[in-house]
Amino acid sequence: MKQTLWTIQEYAHSHNASDVNRWGTWIGELSFNQPPETPTKPSGPKELSQYQEAIFSTSAIEPEGEDVYYKFDWGDGSFSEWVGPYASGETGEASHGWADPGEYEVKAIAKDINGSVSDWSEPHIISIIGNQNPTNPEIKGPSWGLGGKKYIFTFVSTDPEGNNIYYKVDWDDGTNTGWIGPYSSGEQIALNHSWNKKGEYLIKAWAKDIFEAQSEQANFRIKILTNDKTRQKNQGYRNLLIAQFLEDLTDRFPIINYLLSL
Repeated sequence: MKQTLWTIQEYAHSHNASDVNRWGTWIGELSFNQPPETPTKPSGPKELSQYQEAIFSTSAIEPEGEDVYYKFDWGDGSFSEWVGPYASGETGEASHGWADPGEYEVKAIAKDINGSVSDWSEPHIISIIGNQNPTNPEIKGPSWGLGGKKYIFTFVSTDPEGNNIYYKVDWDDGTNTGWIGPYSSGEQIALNHSWNKKGEYLIKAWAKDIFEAQSEQANFRIKILTNDKTRQKNQGYRNLLIAQFLEDLTDRFPIINYLLSL
């Protein structure tokens, strides 16, 4: 129901003596302050994902041309604050997101600067869809490598609602990245890693959106052909052979030694 606001406006009025004696020289007149008209049906999306926020708007005419405030009923037991003031007929807006899937009625009410309140608007029906998991990460990188050498791997996942994404990678050697991010949906990230021991490793990766909806596990296998210490030993042996070769070469051809010293 509309709330009506009544104000007493005192004014001097001419009466005969009996009236003056009976009522006094001042009398009051009650005047009606009209409330704003019923706001328009709120405009906004008809469908939204769980947890996502959207902006809803409405407007109302105030008969006396006074400024107005708007309040929204979100249909989930919560309300917006009074937003405004706005000029009569000017659009006001507020944003909201829903935690639970389902259908909700969004309504609006208006009040003028004197506190007179309108009726509630027609409801705007919105459907809230459950938040969907990001896709399983796609992993790309070498399928074999050498112990102690770092290799680059790329990871990418897409979120159905376009939410930002976090990644977690387990390297299968007792280490993992923890949750890193957030990154844009569909953005490819690159990480590098090395393994010290010879063997086959199963890289595991997960993606989750900013609302904790998580993908299933994605896997990628890599085979490490040598131990890091063996590789270092072999590298050291190769370096020694190269050094000996250069030494022999400079002994045989002094000009090379001279050129290297320049």
